[in-house]
Amino acid sequence: MPRITEATSVKARELAEYIDTKYGNRSGVLSRPEANRALAAVVNDPVLKAKMQDLFATTPQKASELIRALFTPAPPALTGEGISVGNRAGGPGAIFLQPDGSFSIGPRPQGQGPIASAPALYEGALLVAEGKNPFASASAAVRARSAVSLEASAKLGAERAAGEPTASETTMQLKSGSATALLALAEAASAPEEAAVRQKAMGLYLDIAEKEIHRGLRTSMALNLDAVKANLGLTTEQVGRLDALVKKALPDQPPYEEWFKNGNDTIKVKHYVHEEFYDQLIQPYIQRGFTRTTLAPGRELFEGTLKDPAGRAPDTKFRVEIFKVEDYSTDRQMLRDMNDPEVQVEMYTGHSNLGGNISMALRAAPKTELGTKLVQLGMCRGKQNVAEFTNRFPNAHLVTTSAPEYGYGINMMTSALLEMIAARKGYDSIKDRTRSPGDYLVPNDRRLYDHRDLDVDGRIDGGGRMDKVFDIYPRAARGSKVDFRPGESVDPAKLDGTSVVNALAFSNTLLTYHVEHGDGRSPITGAFTDKMIADGYYKSEGDEFMRVTPETVNGATQYRVAINSKHAGQSEDVLGMRALYELNRYITQQRGAPSLDDKLRGMLLASEWIAYMVGPGRQADELVRNMGRTYGWPPSVTHSQLASALERDRHGYVSMDSVTALKQALGPELGDGSNIQ
Repeated sequence: MPRITEATSVKARELAEYIDTKYGNRSGVLSRPEANRALAAVVNDPVLKAKMQDLFATTPQKASELIRALFTPAPPALTGEGISVGNRAGGPGAIFLQPDGSFSIGPRPQGQGPIASAPALYEGALLVAEGKNPFASASAAVRARSAVSLEASAKLGAERAAGEPTASETTMQLKSGSATALLALAEAASAPEEAAVRQKAMGLYLDIAEKEIHRGLRTSMALNLDAVKANLGLTTEQVGRLDALVKKALPDQPPYEEWFKNGNDTIKVKHYVHEEFYDQLIQPYIQRGFTRTTLAPGRELFEGTLKDPAGRAPDTKFRVEIFKVEDYSTDRQMLRDMNDPEVQVEMYTGHSNLGGNISMALRAAPKTELGTKLVQLGMCRGKQNVAEFTNRFPNAHLVTTSAPEYGYGINMMTSALLEMIAARKGYDSIKDRTRSPGDYLVPNDRRLYDHRDLDVDGRIDGGGRMDKVFDIYPRAARGSKVDFRPGESVDPAKLDGTSVVNALAFSNTLLTYHVEHGDGRSPITGAFTDKMIADGYYKSEGDEFMRVTPETVNGATQYRVAINSKHAGQSEDVLGMRALYELNRYITQQRGAPSLDDKLRGMLLASEWIAYMVGPGRQADELVRNMGRTYGWPPSVTHSQLASALERDRHGYVSMDSVTALKQALGPELGDGSNIQ
């Protein structure tokens, strides 16, 4: 136990003496029990709290941290000034890399030790998300010291996390900041003479990833390193460790050990089938000779036993309860079994309703999941719902589609799933059995992460450019206003980006169908379908709604779409409608000023969000009224008019027939459309 007189400074000694006097036995030494009692009392002891705040940027969380901070001598200060490495839009100020390899907000160091510099470390990591490597302009000597500094931060973050029921903001800053910074450091230390620094960074990165208890951060770390491993000269041993992490992030088979533990031999399935395809989509069970029992109107039970053709796995019994999905009330029940630990498989087969069916089901689904479930969404373009589903149920194994899929293909998908389980095979066997393997997304398919947003920052994790930071700032509540008016400009890093991802996912689906089922008279072409990449929020001095940035990835052009943080207070419905309207305007402006027909097309595309995600009623009327005011639409425009115009197109994806019908309905009030934005 250290003696009080050995404290590293006058303030440190005064704090140690206060603790020894009030929470100890005045022995002249500071013990761990005394430090623990002080930390437990700091909230209710204003004197202690003031002394802590005067000495530490962040109050230590453990007795060992407090004693270390009070009695460990600070290393000699390195001479020289830090270098400015960037200034994040919306952040706390310019970020500097100090001569000792630590980060600071502003040119002066934040203080000694990882806790003091944790906020700056995390802000340095956030620069990486903006495409800035904070180590790129540093000297080799500073990069070598950064490896030591990051090692201390990473280890302290892991130590703190092990003792916290829920990781604190400081702990997550240490963990997430260290992860991003270590990978950036390895990329910057590319010269042959810096191989030792690069290897140290990668060894530490893998160490902390293997021990990381936060599923999202661990997955982010594994996939981010895997994306750039070819450039880092990993050793054979490091490649093997990375492969194991990737396999954990992308499971290659169902959780058979969990499902069949304690002698269980029965898989319970809840299968929701759309009424339009009901007789067709129950054929996989009939063809396998399952017995059929009617339980109630719209509810049947199929039971049967399947054998492993190779004879290696024991026989598997299946108990499949089937529900007929008939309307908007029953489609909201499709995920109600996610908290039933007795159910291993949850399935929906039928219409996607442009993602609306699963979005509605998620709103009504249980808040928790019990047991690791395999969920099959056998519908058109299930990829649209990947982000919102996996963020709601992160432990589930999702099987879905990347393209439109119909009855025969969905039955192949269901049959392949049943036979995979019976033979205890992996997910690749599903693709082996389907007609168009590229149309299916299974849990070990990396393309799933082109549609996921693990950290809910509004930036897609893949999409041709990896999201290199697992954002950890506390999120503001998602917006709920429907007045379409901008609010205060806020820090994008502290916003929940779920609505941005959902708005762009729907836009990609609708624009794709608009082209594929259209009449060829729209300026929106295949060059813009499935090319809109959600890029979160951004900070702006203006009131504009969004920013579109073209980029080239693997020789193809795609568009990163970010929304002005002034509009983060608006509801997902507002963001979804405006995203479609503004994307239509952006695309048509590529050939010149939008025409009246272009503007009417934008109105109809925006109203499609209401058709699939809201439905008719007072809410729809309010959304149309407020959007019309915002963009200068004729005051007489109603949701009913827009819906009627959409019905003129047999597919409902905004053809020129619908544009013409809306033009006729509005009549002379439209004028030449110059008042419409």
